[in-house]
Amino acid sequence: MKVFYIPWLHFHQPYLIFNGKLVSNLEKMIFSSDSKERWDGYLIARAYKNPADFVYELRNKGFDAKIALDFSGILLEQLVDLEERKIFNQIEIQGKIVDGIISMYEKVFEEFLDSFELAGSAYAHAYFPSIPHQDWDLQIKEWKACFSKIFGKKILERVKGFWLPELGVPAWEDLQVELIKTLKKNGYEWLILPLSCINGYEKLDLKERLRIATQKNLVKVADQEFFAFFRIPPYFIDQQSGCPYSQLLKKLIELKEIVKKDCIAIPASDGENGNVMMNEFFPQTFLPFFQNLKQNEKLGISTCLISEFFDEKDYYKVLELKQIGSSWLGTHKFWLEGSKREKILERIEELSKKIREKNLLQVERIKRIFLIAETSCYLYWGSNFWFSQAEKILQILERIVESES
Repeated sequence: MKVFYIPWLHFHQPYLIFNGKLVSNLEKMIFSSDSKERWDGYLIARAYKNPADFVYELRNKGFDAKIALDFSGILLEQLVDLEERKIFNQIEIQGKIVDGIISMYEKVFEEFLDSFELAGSAYAHAYFPSIPHQDWDLQIKEWKACFSKIFGKKILERVKGFWLPELGVPAWEDLQVELIKTLKKNGYEWLILPLSCINGYEKLDLKERLRIATQKNLVKVADQEFFAFFRIPPYFIDQQSGCPYSQLLKKLIELKEIVKKDCIAIPASDGENGNVMMNEFFPQTFLPFFQNLKQNEKLGISTCLISEFFDEKDYYKVLELKQIGSSWLGTHKFWLEGSKREKILERIEELSKKIREKNLLQVERIKRIFLIAETSCYLYWGSNFWFSQAEKILQILERIVESES
């Protein structure tokens, strides 16, 4: 009886209009005149490279290491662009140059690809419950094209799991059916979900929540079925806020005693936001866990890729989704509610319809700007700055659409 631990880091940065140009938010931070914002930009850049650096270090010292990662497509594009322009060569933290991020992943993938569970996502980090369902397939396919262009088809073929941006599960059965069909059509075999999307979640006690969260499950919606894993609830293991190695070990032992069968623990969080993920997680949690893995095997604590657990284990339960859907915050309100959000979403829906009617998706610059306009950040933060970013990008898109009509 073992508990298999694998941390999941989600990585994303939006584009924004800055000095009249479409640029990465990361680039804006790196070159900010505000010293705090600039330093945060440096730390975020390093955070994107940390998984590759630490896995490479551990594997070369003879330690096993596993990690699950997903990147938005637009972040991958930004990292390629910034590396080609040698921006990361200019960033020094504690005497060490950040240097190439994508090139480091290429290096570690070539030697130690079996340490990584790589998951697919949406190209522009679109919140699926907020955009027309016809656009889901477009976002997914563009992500696959972007990932394949950077890392190659062979590595893309390994990607069988899917990360819904913000873990946004759409409301209503017909849309949930459409989501499953879209994932299947694109070759995905499983996805990760928030526990809050389960029908009857509130009535489950902690032990049953943890049993479900640590097993492969089968989600059934009408005549569609799809396998799902679940994020360990942050009130049990809070990766984002900090769970040092000693505390993590105690939690994994507790989990094993509760579940009483082989199980997989997947704490999932942003990989770059906050002091813990920028500075503490890798040296204080990730590194000591895998350095001490062999001795902890005696306690029934191990590691594996999610796809390995998926292939070897039967499912635990058949689950139904809530009709209202959910997200990793347990609500849709940060992306759907409020007059400013509603107006932005109405314009996106109108543009989606117009672009299809005029057969403009074949125009590459229209398709790209359109997908970027669906980025969730413009809605989530609820500030005039981010709402104005949506406005600027939609204005650019509307002008291009009109010029092509």
